[in-house]
Amino acid sequence: MNSTRAGDTKPSQLLREMRRNCGKDLDPNTCFFKKLFLQRLPLNIQMILRANTYSNIEEMANKADELIALSNNGSGSICAVKKVNGDKAPTLEERIEDLEERFRSLNRRSDDAPRTPSPKGRSSSRARRHTSPVCYFHRKFGTRARKCRSPCRYQGNGRPGTSWQ
Repeated sequence: MNSTRAGDTKPSQLLREMRRNCGKDLDPNTCFFKKLFLQRLPLNIQMILRANTYSNIEEMANKADELIALSNNGSGSICAVKKVNGDKAPTLEERIEDLEERFRSLNRRSDDAPRTPSPKGRSSSRARRHTSPVCYFHRKFGTRARKCRSPCRYQGNGRPGTSWQ
């Protein structure tokens, strides 16, 4: 039964041949048989038949006959043709060459660009230098500061710039 193909035969004739090859062992209205039948039809006909519901496989085969007759008639096909002026339209090769040149140009620019090291680790807000005359410890802890770094002009210091530990 796998060798049975639609070819130039009508779908209803194909169905009869498949039934004959199958004998009485398989009910033609089973999903399996319908699937085998559909697989032997043109793809566009398969899609239309699958979108509809049929009470039995004979009805499906008759609808397939009608669809094939319509598609062979040619009256259902309309194709629009637009002529493109060949002088103005770039070929695919020209477009690819243009893109390759742009890519090379971008690579050259990035190679020529000066490299500046980016700060890693800490954020730039922590790296700020304070211009205050008072050291970090006195700014943070005031009179409770245990350490002092010079030059520190904190007024509560016994001696500016001395370390207390």
